[in-house]
Amino acid sequence: MFKFIELYSMIQFVNVTLLYLIGSNLADYQFLYIDLFILVPLSMFMGQTAPYKHLTPHLPSGALISLPVLTSVLGSVAIQTAFQVFMFFFVKEWSFYEDPVTPDPEDPYKSISCYENTSLFFLTLY
Repeated sequence: MFKFIELYSMIQFVNVTLLYLIGSNLADYQFLYIDLFILVPLSMFMGQTAPYKHLTPHLPSGALISLPVLTSVLGSVAIQTAFQVFMFFFVKEWSFYEDPVTPDPEDPYKSISCYENTSLFFLTLY
């Protein structure tokens, strides 16, 4: 559960940071969808899983801050970050791509509808 929540936080952090570079952000409904339909069910079902029939004689690490746990989390964050950065720049190569609009303080939701936002949103859902 610790790894899942940590990875969720880091994936969202990278996503939002990349979108801030172009003056965009995820919409409230995108955050709501991720939290209600992705994060909550996975968290609930992950916590309800039963142990496997045959347990191994080796005990898992009792510390959350240990080399195997941190290596696993940081490796997963690096892989996910690489995919997000790739998609952020790859979307600009599509033939129908249009540059995002300049952020307008009067209408902040106008900058949300851009190809980078949509592609990163779907990538992070995956």
